[in-house]
Amino acid sequence: MNRKISLILIPTMLLAIAIILQIIFWPVPQFRPAYKLIIKINSNSGWAYKQLAKTHFLVKDDGWAARYFTQAIELNPNDFEAFTYLGFIYGQFDRLVSLNAFSEALKINPDYLPALLNRGILYSEYKVYQKAIDDFTHFLQIKPNSADLYYYRSLAYKELNQTDKYVKDYERAAQLDKKYKNSYAFGLGGWKVPAPGAGYQKQLDYYARLIEGNPDDIESWNSRAKLWMSLGKFDQAIEDFTQTVKINPGFARGYNNRGACFYHKQDYAKAIKDYNKAIEMAPDFVMPYSNMGNVYLEQGHYDEAIEWYKKAVEINPDFPDAYFNCGVAYREMGKFKEAVECWEKCIKLNPSSAGMLRAEIENARRKEKECMNSNM
Repeated sequence: MNRKISLILIPTMLLAIAIILQIIFWPVPQFRPAYKLIIKINSNSGWAYKQLAKTHFLVKDDGWAARYFTQAIELNPNDFEAFTYLGFIYGQFDRLVSLNAFSEALKINPDYLPALLNRGILYSEYKVYQKAIDDFTHFLQIKPNSADLYYYRSLAYKELNQTDKYVKDYERAAQLDKKYKNSYAFGLGGWKVPAPGAGYQKQLDYYARLIEGNPDDIESWNSRAKLWMSLGKFDQAIEDFTQTVKINPGFARGYNNRGACFYHKQDYAKAIKDYNKAIEMAPDFVMPYSNMGNVYLEQGHYDEAIEWYKKAVEINPDFPDAYFNCGVAYREMGKFKEAVECWEKCIKLNPSSAGMLRAEIENARRKEKECMNSNM
C-alpha cells in the first residue's frame, strides 16, 4: 500500500516542483494569481512585484508593467534588472527617461549587458557617439565575440569620421557573422535588430490568438504593431497600425505610430501625411508635432524642424525630447546660444540628461566664442 502511495506521490511532487520552478524562472501571465498571492502574504516582496511586472511586460501591457517594476524598485532600490525593464518600456515613449533607467541599472551593476547595449544605442540615436562607443566597448570587454556590438560600434565610429576604426570593427563583425558580409553600415536609422527570439515569438503568438478571437480589438493590433516596430519589422508594423485606423479612423496613436514606421523607412512624405492626420484627429497630442520636427531635422530642414518643436512645447511645456532635438537643430545651424538654451531647459526638465548634454553644451559655448572672436 505504501509503495502504491509513493508511486502516486512521486510524479505529483515532480509536477509541483516543475510548476514552482516555472513560477520562479518563467513569469508567464498564467502565473499572475500566484504572484498576487505572494504579495498578499508579503506586501514587501520586491521579487514578487518584479515577476508580476514581467507577466504584463510579456504581453506588452506597458502601463501595468511600469507600475509594478516601479513598485519593485521602491522595495529594492538595487534591482538593476527592474530598472532595465523600465528602460525597455519607456524607450517607446520617452527616450530620456529610458536612458536614465538604463544608467541607474548600470550604477548598480556596471557590467549588465542588456543595459549597456540599449544605453549605447540610445546615445547613438541622440548622436552622442563617443558615449555610445564607450558602452559598446565595455560590452565587448565582457563578451568579445559579439558581431552585433562590433557592427553597432562601427556605425558610431563612422559618424565620427574615424574611418580606420569603422572599417576594422565592420570587418570584425563580418568575420563573426556572415549576415554582415553582404550588407553595409549606413549610419543612423541603420541599426540592425537581431532576429526575434523565443520570447518575442511567444508574444507574437499571443497577439495572434487575441486578434483571432476578436478581430476588432484595436489594442491587440496596436500592441502587436509596437512589438513589430521594436524588432525593426516596419512593414509588418505598418500593416497592423493600418488595421487600427481601419477599425477606428479617429485613432490618433495609430496614425502617429505608422508615421514613425515610415520615418524609419525614410519614406518622409508618408510619415508627414500620417503625422498631419494624427494632429487632425487629436490636436493636443504632442507626439506627432515632435515627430514632424524629427522628419525635417533628418532632412536638414532646420527652420521647419524648430517650428514643429516649438509647437510641441506649446502643447506640453514639460516635454524634454522637443527641447533636446530643437537644440540639435540650432547647433546644426550654427546657432550655439539658442542650442544651449534648449539643452539647459531639457536638463531642468530631466536632470538625468545632464551627463549626456554637458559636453554638448561646453562644446557649443566654445564654438560660440570662436565665432564671436572671428567676427571681431
